[in-house]
Amino acid sequence: MTSRVEVDPLGSEWREQVAEASLVTLDLGPLQLEDARALASGLLAASSSFVERCVERAAGNPLFLEQLLAETQQSLGAQEVPGSVQSLMQARVDRVDPTDRTALQAASVLGLRVELGPLRYLIGNPHYQPNQLIEHRLLRHHGEAIMFSHALIRDAVYETLLRNRRRDLHLAAAEWFAARDDPVLRAEHLDRAEDTRAAAAYLSAVQLLVGSYRYENALRLSDRGLEIAVLPGDRYELAHARAEILEQLGRVREAVAAYDLALTAAIDDRGRCSVLIGRAGAKRTIDDMEGAFADLEQAENTASQLGFTAELARIHFLRGNLYFPSGNAEGCSREHEQALDLAKKADSVELEAMALGGLADAQFIRVRMVSAYELFDRCVSLAQEHGFARIAAANRPMAAIAQYYSGSAAAALDIALLAIAEAAKIGHKRAEILAQNAAALCYRELQQHGKALDHTQAALNLASSVGARRFEALSLYIRASLLRLSGDSDGALDHVNHALAIARETGIGFAGPRVLGELALITDDPEVRASSLAEAEGLLARGAAVLNQLEFRRSAIEACIKGGDWDAAEHHAKVLEDYTRAEPLAWAERVIARARESVADHRFRAAFTPGKRE
Repeated sequence: MTSRVEVDPLGSEWREQVAEASLVTLDLGPLQLEDARALASGLLAASSSFVERCVERAAGNPLFLEQLLAETQQSLGAQEVPGSVQSLMQARVDRVDPTDRTALQAASVLGLRVELGPLRYLIGNPHYQPNQLIEHRLLRHHGEAIMFSHALIRDAVYETLLRNRRRDLHLAAAEWFAARDDPVLRAEHLDRAEDTRAAAAYLSAVQLLVGSYRYENALRLSDRGLEIAVLPGDRYELAHARAEILEQLGRVREAVAAYDLALTAAIDDRGRCSVLIGRAGAKRTIDDMEGAFADLEQAENTASQLGFTAELARIHFLRGNLYFPSGNAEGCSREHEQALDLAKKADSVELEAMALGGLADAQFIRVRMVSAYELFDRCVSLAQEHGFARIAAANRPMAAIAQYYSGSAAAALDIALLAIAEAAKIGHKRAEILAQNAAALCYRELQQHGKALDHTQAALNLASSVGARRFEALSLYIRASLLRLSGDSDGALDHVNHALAIARETGIGFAGPRVLGELALITDDPEVRASSLAEAEGLLARGAAVLNQLEFRRSAIEACIKGGDWDAAEHHAKVLEDYTRAEPLAWAERVIARARESVADHRFRAAFTPGKRE
């Protein structure tokens, strides 16, 4: 015989009556995965993806699987419960007493897994125990909570609720979670109750999730909030938040489009100004410098007219950042000094920390790496002290680079590795790219080429994911130098040519001179070497990012030594010495010393070699 658990006749009285008989009982559990697939393939010839979805949803119940397979793919996609399953579940629910039936319906509102606290609150019974529902295998224990025995049971029970009853239960659930500071569940229950407060509740939940760096979940909630938002203020706040989240996720081109939407949703001048500043920052990441400058100019016109001090501080800060890649020290310094002054007027520690990082950038451009490191360190310390993790993450990689050139590679590596972990934790992809490249430089200096290559690959992957082509060129350049040092000349040449092609597309002043210096060092063609060195010199004369001067001079020295042009090697060493004279760098001093030692050694040998004279 067979029996369902809720009407099982095998009680103690029945067992006494058959005490002398041999009795075997089998409890039928869920089908194994392969058995479920075999059953499904025998019942229906359908696409493998459709069968897999049915198997997954049936969770080993053969009846549910059979009924699901009988439905169309469209109804499964809509997550509808087949009528036969619905009728079966309704019959099972009808067999429990009214108190348990009410509890089961309330549980269906709370989800697949249910805590007893909110369940008791919804049914108004602080001592309720779902023992009968568990015995009937409608629910089962799940740690300290309870859980529906099957997702289709929960769905079927939920669909039996009348609309008003469902709404009241969701509102009660929203009240419960609001009292326990859970804005995410509060928002979702208000949404399912079709309450007008749901959009604003989603905004509060988004802000909480962003604060804890849970960007994927925040994006999902912001999308849903925008779908249901009716009030203009809610639509603007959600649209703006969504754009910022996409930027943090590294989906920067999508973020620019999202900022466009937020701009149309803005309800006042301050809102429009804020969106323009955000969009300018996103455009900077994807190297649209012209568009970024235009957005900042438009934002500044509004902010100046209306006296928006904090917004003006952000505008000057971001404009200073835009001057940085081109090596415009004067513009960078001027903008960040104004940003710092405005930050103090706005009494904003956050903006002050940002401006300190900007002033560090200005010292960086002037090749005053010791001074830059001190300012970066102050910026990071102030940001950490007041909980501004993104500011700390943005500036720590630069501190690592400044330390690399002014101090020791080992000390810089410690900072870079910390910066990688910090940036990855909060999803700051631009900072992580910088930190990965900084770590690669350190490992290169420490002659650990394998580890350096790993970091350049990580940087390349990140740069590609956010569409930051300039940083792709930079990572390829470092990677080319590592392949050269490892003896892979062909691979090095491929990488440096790829880096040069990207640099020409995205603005050759950012990384071009150092890439050309590496090409001159890798190539065995004297004409390519000469033309690369000449082109780089021309770019540096017109102005380029500061690290080009440092990295190019080292490559040029080695390329000239390789080509036997000893006077040129000495010339590049002298230029590097003059360039760093205001604040000498330990890194540069080592490069200069090695260059002069090589030149002196060559001249000594030439002087005592018969037939050779200089």
